[in-house]
This record gives sequence, structure tokens and C-alpha cells, in this order.
Amino acid sequence: MKILLAVPDRDLLLCLGKLLRLRGDEVDEAFDGVQAISHISKSTDVAVLDGAMPRVDTKTIIKFLTENGIPSVVLSESPTTSRLLQQDDPASSYLPYPFSPGELYEKIRSVREKASLCETFSAGGLKVDAGSLLINGKIRITSEECDILKALSSSGVYGADGADVYVDSLNRKLIRSGSGARIKYAGGKGYRLVACDE
Repeated sequence: MKILLAVPDRDLLLCLGKLLRLRGDEVDEAFDGVQAISHISKSTDVAVLDGAMPRVDTKTIIKFLTENGIPSVVLSESPTTSRLLQQDDPASSYLPYPFSPGELYEKIRSVREKASLCETFSAGGLKVDAGSLLINGKIRITSEECDILKALSSSGVYGADGADVYVDSLNRKLIRSGSGARIKYAGGKGYRLVACDE
């Protein structure tokens, strides 16, 4: 797998680059936003970048990656927030510092796997494209939000811990989509996708 790794801390950049190469990945390293954009190519499979890139900000890089169909994992100083997830072009996934090598590998694998899917499914009257991570062809979602919608479309219930921030963000995106669906918590049963008048 070819990975673009963009981190402004040179020591961390070298350390993460070495870990990914030991796993067998090909890594292009960048320590600022200008370098990151110059290293993006058609052969880039996934980008891993810091949430605070200098010279060209992370949001601009994500937008460029999205336009080129390249999934992204953003390494952030703070936990993922609903506000972050609701940006026009959110990253495919977020991973807060500190993290283990295993967590990083899993995020990369997950976003790359979704990007290679050509799967669309329906959830509450929505058309969800798992490959491009879009609702109804226009509203961008994250890899985790896609997993929640997939679970709700197949089993009707989602009950994983730590889903609150993603559910809050998804509900706001459902409102923007104009669908009549919302995700609500059913005491002791987990989250369900319901019509907004239920």
C-alpha cells in the first residue's frame, strides 16, 4: 500500500514512517502542507496527516484528497467532536493522540477497505455510497458513520460504545439531507433509525 504520511514533527514523522515501512507499506513523507499536496499522486492509496499542518492547512489538504478520491486519516490532539465531523469535507476517519501502532494500522486498513468498495445501500430512505462515503451523493460522512448506517440498515439496531459523537453528527447530516429519518436511542436496546415523527 502506498501511504502519504504528513506530520510537522520530524521525529514523529520518522518514527511513524519507519513503523509503516516495517509493515511493508511504501511511504511518502511530508512535514508541511505544501509538501503533502506535492506528494499526492494517482498511486496514493491513503493519506495520514496531522490535524495542524503548517503552510497549507489540514482542511485544504483533505478537500484536495477528497477531490482525488483518496481516503484520509487525521491524527488529532483532541478527541473527535461532532463539530469536526460536520465539516463540509471531513476526513475519512480521525485518530486522537496518543495511539498504538495497532490502532493506526486498523484505521488505515478500514478507510482503505471502504474506499475500494463499490457498495451502495439504503438506510432510512437514504442512499449511502460506502466507497465515496456519501449520503445521497452529496453529504460526506466518515468511515465510522458509514459503519453505523450499515449496521442500522441490516440489523436495525446499533449498540457500540463511544458512538454518541458519531450519532449526533449523523443526525445533523440526516437533517441536511432532507430525509425524514433520525437515529434515536432506545433504552437498553441501542440506537435505531426511525422516522422523525416517531
